[in-house]
Amino acid sequence: MLRDKVSVEEMEMIDYYRSDYAYSGDRPRYGRASTHEILKYWAEKKGFLYQLLGNQLIYTKDICIKAPYDMLERDMGYLLDRDNFYCWYRDLGWKLYEDDYKSRDAFFQIMRRDWLTKNRIEGETYKFKFPKDDKVIAAPHGSKPLKFLAKVAELYGKTELFEEFRLAHSRVLNKKELHGELVLSIHPLDYMTMSDNNCGWSSCMSWQEAGCYRRGTVEMMNSPIVLVAYLKAKEDMRIPGGYWSNKKWRQLIVVTEDFATGIKGYPYESKDLTSICLLTIQELAEKNLPNLKYSQTVIDYEPFNRFSVGDREFSFEFECGAMYNDFENADEFYMIMSENIVDGNHYCYYSGVANCMHCGSIGDDYGCFDDAEGNLICEDCCPNYYCAECGEHIYENDVCEVDGQYLCSYCYENHTVETKDDEELHLEGNTYRIHLVGTVDGIHYSNKTISVYRLNDSTFMNTYFNISEFKRDANSCTYYVLIDECKQDALEDLFDFYLGDEEGIAELEEYKIAYSLSSSDRWARERALRLGEPWPADPEVENAKSEAIMQALRKFIINDFMEREAIKPELSFWTLVDEVLPF
Repeated sequence: MLRDKVSVEEMEMIDYYRSDYAYSGDRPRYGRASTHEILKYWAEKKGFLYQLLGNQLIYTKDICIKAPYDMLERDMGYLLDRDNFYCWYRDLGWKLYEDDYKSRDAFFQIMRRDWLTKNRIEGETYKFKFPKDDKVIAAPHGSKPLKFLAKVAELYGKTELFEEFRLAHSRVLNKKELHGELVLSIHPLDYMTMSDNNCGWSSCMSWQEAGCYRRGTVEMMNSPIVLVAYLKAKEDMRIPGGYWSNKKWRQLIVVTEDFATGIKGYPYESKDLTSICLLTIQELAEKNLPNLKYSQTVIDYEPFNRFSVGDREFSFEFECGAMYNDFENADEFYMIMSENIVDGNHYCYYSGVANCMHCGSIGDDYGCFDDAEGNLICEDCCPNYYCAECGEHIYENDVCEVDGQYLCSYCYENHTVETKDDEELHLEGNTYRIHLVGTVDGIHYSNKTISVYRLNDSTFMNTYFNISEFKRDANSCTYYVLIDECKQDALEDLFDFYLGDEEGIAELEEYKIAYSLSSSDRWARERALRLGEPWPADPEVENAKSEAIMQALRKFIINDFMEREAIKPELSFWTLVDEVLPF
């Protein structure tokens, strides 16, 4: 049996790994399956790939290729993240060009990681004037960035700091070749750790970081057509129970009898590495599966689009389950085809089943998991929670319960309110908002409200109000209370007025006037106060204004109709209003 190929020590490491990283919240007390049971579906599905690898779980080979540019640029980025000269250079740019963002951006461009990796200034020719000695230093197009940087460092006495950077920069660029041990694996631990490493990269499939798509690793582990390809780092990674391969580059490979293709490489994509993986698979198939003959030609293609190989046309569509579908998320894809592949459209579902990492079950036809792709434990073993407000999945340790409902942290902060009648936290939808107004006309814009959980609670009403029930506006179904119906404790304790001095009493009176008006009257009052005009306005004056505006409107319409093509600017509507206003 395939499970017998996993050593006792490796079984223990798998057990430790799922114990430490598979659970999102509290662990179920009962029903934990053994690692042997957990690997049931893996053992059932990996027979084809096991034969391809020569009846072994892991196949290795030493490789030497030209260092991929993406790897060099990534290493250059790591250098800049921790380099002291780079930090000094950035600080200098902010000091010199604090108010000149164009010059500042151009200054920062010189230390772009892609320009440093290419060792060439790709932009235009730049000239920078430095206040120190009024010196001008040029950075010509096509020149090496370090020539410019050396002059800046010399000007400011930072040559030693620059020399440290120069040596580190040289070490990155001197990686002309990539030497390493390439691994093709179907070992369960390589699926579980496919995005866990000590090499400074991660992805949404990480177990250690509770990646949001990590259930996809189980689907890949149980898939009959997916293996893991990776480059081993020099030192293995410490994991619970021992050490395992530390992956400095990793790619999943889909292998069928018709084709083999790489998915997206992490942390960078490399045609050379993918090609070596595919051609190694071709060699292994020729050796271990004589009836399976792949071409030695590596084809670049775009999934979901038709492409031609000679006079033949193909298209490939890839789908998966909880796994993140990287066929929709990369720029480069490469494939080798079998000699027996037929022309036309090819559909490939490359996920296997996802079994629970606690009990081992895959459930019924609909599966045993909820919709959260980050869960490795099924709902029966570790019930999942959903926010009653937004519907999002919540991990058990993040659940907030209000009014008997489960909430996520966002909805807990933004969709709950502390009510005044019981001083408890409730869902907004379970409470009543009471508006404080002078008259019912003010309820639509009043800015002082309280929320209550029990409407018209007798104890609460008797304590704070001179009424037994709040009023309700028939048009808007809004509850309100008049200022005159509130006791002093209500105004001070509930609505935050301070009535112990004249200023507080004046504030209350102003609020009472403002929130006794209709929307239009309130707007008119605010405008009058702002312009220093009397309010309420004199009715005769207001009628005169209205009549003047109507006369201007009539005149404007007539002129527009009679002289549409010759209307002059002075005949604008508001000019006409000014002409006919009697004041």
